[in-house]
This record gives sequence, structure tokens and C-alpha cells, in this order.
Amino acid sequence: MTETLRQDLAPSAAAARPSAVRRDGLTARERWRRVRLSSVARLRDTVLRLARRHPAGWRWLAGRYHPVLDRTALASARSVCALAALDVPAYRDFLASRPAAGGRRGRRELADYPETDKESYVVGYGAARRCWAGRLPDRGVVVDESAGSSGRPFNWPRSERELRTVHHDIAGYTSLAFPMRRPFVINAYSMGAWATGTTTGAAMARIAVVKNTGPDLGRIVDTLHEFGPDFDYLVTAYPPFLKHLRDRLDADGFDWARYRIRASCGGEGMTEALRGYLEQRFDRVRSAYGASDLTIGIGAETAFTVWLRRRMWTDETLRAALLGDDEPGAGPGRRDVCRRHPLPESAGDPAALAGLAPDGPGPPADVRIPLAHRLLGVSVHPRHHRVLRRPGRDAAFRPLPTPPEVDDVGDRRHPERERRLHPALHRRAGRLLQRGVAGRDAGDGAHPDLHSTVDGDGRAGGAAMTAAATLERVADRRALREFLAVPDRVYPDDGRFVPHTHQQIRQWWRAGVPMYLLRDGGTGAVLGRTTLHTDAAFDARLGRRCQLFGLTEFTEPAAEPLLDAITAAGRAAGDRETLFGPVALLPNETGGVITSGYADRGFVDSAYNPPRYVTAYESYGFVRRFESDTWICPVTPEPTVGGPGVAAVDPELRVHRGDLRRLDEQLHMLHGLLNASFAQLGYYTEIPIEELRRQTDGLAYLLDESLLLYLTRAGRPVAFVLCVPDLSEFLVRVRGDLNLVNRLRLLATRRRYRREAVLVVKGVLPEYQGRGYQRLLSAQLRRNLHAGGYRTLRSTYVGRDNPASAAQFRAMGGRPLHGYTFYEKAL
Repeated sequence: MTETLRQDLAPSAAAARPSAVRRDGLTARERWRRVRLSSVARLRDTVLRLARRHPAGWRWLAGRYHPVLDRTALASARSVCALAALDVPAYRDFLASRPAAGGRRGRRELADYPETDKESYVVGYGAARRCWAGRLPDRGVVVDESAGSSGRPFNWPRSERELRTVHHDIAGYTSLAFPMRRPFVINAYSMGAWATGTTTGAAMARIAVVKNTGPDLGRIVDTLHEFGPDFDYLVTAYPPFLKHLRDRLDADGFDWARYRIRASCGGEGMTEALRGYLEQRFDRVRSAYGASDLTIGIGAETAFTVWLRRRMWTDETLRAALLGDDEPGAGPGRRDVCRRHPLPESAGDPAALAGLAPDGPGPPADVRIPLAHRLLGVSVHPRHHRVLRRPGRDAAFRPLPTPPEVDDVGDRRHPERERRLHPALHRRAGRLLQRGVAGRDAGDGAHPDLHSTVDGDGRAGGAAMTAAATLERVADRRALREFLAVPDRVYPDDGRFVPHTHQQIRQWWRAGVPMYLLRDGGTGAVLGRTTLHTDAAFDARLGRRCQLFGLTEFTEPAAEPLLDAITAAGRAAGDRETLFGPVALLPNETGGVITSGYADRGFVDSAYNPPRYVTAYESYGFVRRFESDTWICPVTPEPTVGGPGVAAVDPELRVHRGDLRRLDEQLHMLHGLLNASFAQLGYYTEIPIEELRRQTDGLAYLLDESLLLYLTRAGRPVAFVLCVPDLSEFLVRVRGDLNLVNRLRLLATRRRYRREAVLVVKGVLPEYQGRGYQRLLSAQLRRNLHAGGYRTLRSTYVGRDNPASAAQFRAMGGRPLHGYTFYEKAL
């Protein structure tokens, strides 16, 4: 009964303006029943209002379903109907003319209350009689007008309380589906009497800066340029308008890479073809559903529903189970998913539909999208009264380089669902459907995308390339997602590879680090990735101008083409003397190639790769530079290192441990120690304090204070050691995506990742080296590791020209874990 209004009157007001309904036609028993129902309704509304008052509370409730909530909702709906039967004149009269189901005298179940519709209820009774107490309130009411899709627009009064509830729901869902740090909403819905535009603007103002531009492309473009890329933008609009916006910004040469723009749409159906097209530019697109005669935002998409929808394209068993065996396209050999909702009357005009592709398979050279995708070509908004047509053959859908990307819940939190398809095909199935499933007839042969770069057993390699490979710069967010997905292709189901975090790579991309994809020239399949960047400080350190490359991963047949492309890029630069890498983005940050120990997994801040990487680099003419080893040491109850205590060595020495409350202050101290301690290394370039802050931003809550130690002499910091809990297992599980949800999961479960630790860095000021200060810190670190329940300590690479550090690890019972190197090649 959300189309009616609740009127909350103070007792004095109720007494001053008695209602006929309250005096006439109600027995004492019915009045007592009304008091009980009203009291329960007020209590329920108060609890929900308090719980949903803040978007965080709304998100908390939305994520905690329990079957009890179903029973509560059923009881709530029944109580509203029962109360309306007493207090809403139109509904009381409506029920009096319709007996309860089964001829029962009373109405005890929700099924006993007949459904209302426009003809029997809205047309038959005036707006006032359909309100509580039979009157329209004098203030606080907003009247919305429906779109008139049934042939006649209707007016729908909404009370202040109902609008407040709608605003809370919209704001809560938006903060759940679009987590943003600096939200700026551009409301491009139509303004005026229609509910969506004005209501969305008012609701978004609770959580964001809002500009109500309406569907005006020029104003939206001006707004983006005026306020710049510092905000997280959310554009709310009808789906076809989002397409027009994307096309307009592309035509203007808009720099999408500098902006973070998401889109929320409603009013019309969203197809996966249109979503895929939009998400080439927008970070995320979600659709909500509502109706003026029900409520605005009655339903909305989540990551799971998008994943499920896309999965039904490729999993015929799942599609049949959810939609029924008689669903068109759900049988063997059928891949089209037919439209499940009617088009508006104007879209049924044969002349208007003439520009759309036929339903049957066309010529192999004219690949068309499946029928469900063709909604992109048809406007279903009833106010448009026209069809957006494709102009002939040239409007065939351009094949996208990747399948519609499965969302977080689909491919990260529940990877087992992705594996229900054959491992050699499931990564390509989405692309086959998005390209229209060319060659659906049995005699057409295999589609080119089935020539996968993944063998049947899931290992990288296998099929040869179908044409010369091309190196393509990552210029949009869709290509960036492909860049992030390359390790999944190279290391399928291999837990030894620990990926870089997606957030760090995205940060580098937004900062302008050039990233590239290697594609098969025939199929467009991604075969590898790399960065191609330079660093003046590193050039000065080595004494030659280097073309750096990093984040470099490739399938077996792509090794030589990728190294050819890297070499060609270095030569094309004109002033580069040598290639150096792989580094991300410098050797003192991370990167490198392991040369031994392939049976042991990698870990945070360290590399892992198969042996063929070494063969590829060295057969191409690269030579090893800065050879090193990573180390692994057991944490024993009694440390084998030690000797006299700190005070016995020097009474001015004191060991300090980290303090998360003073992390920023200690970060400054560590920054000075780090740069001074490593200045003598041949590959080290000074790290600015801003870069150190960026690298540690948001991870303070994961640090173990007992594993950050520093030594002072007469109050001056002279040595330090930094260890962190080994989060490799978690990073592998989430495939490197530390989004907000995964960070919260990690925060909630961080205790289980305190069994193993990683020694990230340690150092001593040059003037104090050779005095045993690092041994003192190492002894204290071992004690803290054992007290904290850690069993294993791994260390990032230690140069083979640093025997003192290697001796400390051996004294702790450690052994080399991986051989480690960087590669260089003269141009």
C-alpha cells in the first residue's frame, strides 16, 4: 500500500479535526484493534527508521538476510492491510465489495486481501479517499506523475514520511553499490512532475554533492570540466542517455583515464550488451527498478545479480534451471537468450524495427548480437515514442576484446562458480556470446576465440597465435581490467603466484604510467602485458638512460613477440641506451625474476614466475643484474642469535617498537633511515616521502606493532627492521583485488594471517654499520615473532654482494628460497 499516505497527527490535532471514519462505522472492538495495529506499526517504523537513518546502517541491514525477515515482512504487510481496512475509506469500501478467499468471514492471512489495480481502485476512488483518514494532508506532500505507459498518466501523492523512507533507501543502496570517497552526483534524469528526477536529486544530497542537470549533455560536459577529476562522479540517467553521454565525451576527446565515473540508471531495461559498451568507459554501471504506483527503487542490481545474469549467457544448465526448460534459447545448441519483457507499443511498428538485425543467424561476415542484446537498439521508455535505429550494416556491434567482466562476487569471492564450465572454455565463453556467436550452424566450424592460449589442463601456452601480435596501450578502464586479468590467464589456479594489488596498479595507471597489452592480431586475445616507463633518478644512478619495463607477464607463445615490442619501444624512444627490468616501478620497490626455487610459492613484495621466463629473457640476449636471493627462516622458541643485551653493548642504545597511533611520525623517521641506509646500493634511488605514504596508505590496520622495530643511540634513530604479516594467501584468494569489501574481510580475519611474516626491509645508517646493531634488532625481532605465534619468516631479496645479511639468516636456521635477478640488454 505504498501508493497511499500515512498521516501522523498529534493527539491534539486529531481531537480538533475528527475524522468521519473514526466516528462512524467502527465498533469498539474495531477501534481497539486499530489502536493495537497503530502501536505495532509505529514501533516497527521507529526501529527501522533508527536502523536505516545512516547509510552505513542501511548497508548493514541489507547484507544480513535471515528467514525470520521473510516472516516479519509478511506480518508487516498484513498489518498494513488490516489497518488500511479500518482507516482508509476507499480501501474499506473496496474490501466490502469483495469477500475474503474461501468465503471466510474474517481476513486473517495476507492472501485474504484482494489485489488492487488502477482500474478497480485508482480510477474508482479519488486521491483523498485513498489517503489515511480520508483526507489529503495540507503540507509535506509531493505529487508525482507516472509516465503514462498504460495510456493515461496518474497522480501519486507521497507523504513526507514515505519520501523520507525512499530517500534513505536510495542513499543506502547508492553507498552500497558505488563506494566513493568524494562523491559527486550528476542527476541527468528528466526533471518535472516525474518521480525519478526530483526524488533522486533529493536523496543523493544526503550522501554527496549533487547537480541536477537533467538530460542535458552540454551541462554535464561543462560540469565535469568545471569540477575536475578530484571527485568520484556518479551519473544517474536513463540507459540510452548514458550511451549518448559516452559517445559525446568520446567525440570531444574527453580524458576518461583522469576521471572516476560510475553510472546508475533506471526507467528502462539494461541489457548486458549496453552495460558492456558503457563499462568500456564507466567504472561500473548498475540499474535500479521502480514504478510510480509501487515505489521508487523497489529493486536494484548487485554484483551478484550482474554475475548471475552474465553467467546465464554461458551456462545453459543454469539458465534452464532458473528460467525453465521451455525458455527460448535454453536447449542444446541454442545460445540466444530471448527477450523476456514486451517492448512499448511504438516499438512494435514494423517500419521502426526494419533497421534491427534479424533473429536468425546471418552471414558469417555479419556477426550480430543475440536477440536480448538488441534492446540496445530500441528505446523502451514510453515518453520517447520512437525507436533508436542502427543505420544499416555499419551499425553491427563492434566485437569487444573481452567478455563482459564478471563482478566481484562472481569471479573473486566465489571462483568455484566460474569453474562449472570446462576450464579451457570458461574464460572465452562470454566473449563468444558478446560477439554474437558467429557460425552457430553445425557446419561453421570452431569459432576463432576457441583457439585459446590456455591448454585443456589449465596451463598457460598451447595454441599458436593466429596472426602477428600487436602492442596496444591501456587507454580505458576496460583495457585496464584486461591488464589486471592477465595473471589469471598465465597462472590459472596456481597459488604460488602472488599478484600485485589492483589498487596499486590502478593508482599507477591514473598517475600516467604507460601500460600495454599484447594482443593476437587475429583473434584479439590478450597474450601478455607490460609497462614501458622511465625514471631520471634511476638513469643517473646507473649512468645510462634505461627503458624500464615491469609488471611483465606473458603466455609461452607470446614471449618473443612481447620482448620484440619492448625492444622496439626502447629504440623508438631515440635516447634510450639499454632495457632494464622487470621492475614495478623501480628495483627498490618490487619486480625481478626468480631463477630457482620454483616449487616454493612467492610472497608479498616478491616475484614468482615459471622457469620459461628465465629461458625467454636469456635466449633473447638479456644478462643478469643485481643477483640476489630471498630467504626463509623458521621461528624457533629460542633464537640462535643473540649475545649480550642492548644495554651491555652500549648503554645509550634503546630498542623501540612501532606505534600505530604515531604511524605518521614514525613514517618520517623510517623514510630518513631508509634512504640513508640504502644510498650505497647500485640500484637504489631515493624514495620521496609522498611515495612512501602512498605505498602504506590504508594498510596501517594490518601492521603488527611488534614487528616494526628501530634502534636509537642517544635518542637518534640509527637502525630499523620492518616485518609485516604475510597476506599472500588472502591476496591469492581475492586475486589481488583489495576493494572495500575485501579489505573489511581481511580486517575481520587478519588474525589468521599471523602465522607467517615477511621481512620487507632493514637497514643501518652507514656510519654505524659493522657494530652489530642489526644483530641486536634481529634478536629482538625473533623474540617478538615467537611471542606473536609466528612460525615462519620470509625475507625479500638480499644481494649476493651482502654476505653479512645472508650470515644473519643462516644463523637463524634459514636457507635461500628463490634465486633472484633483474635483466638488462643493450639497445
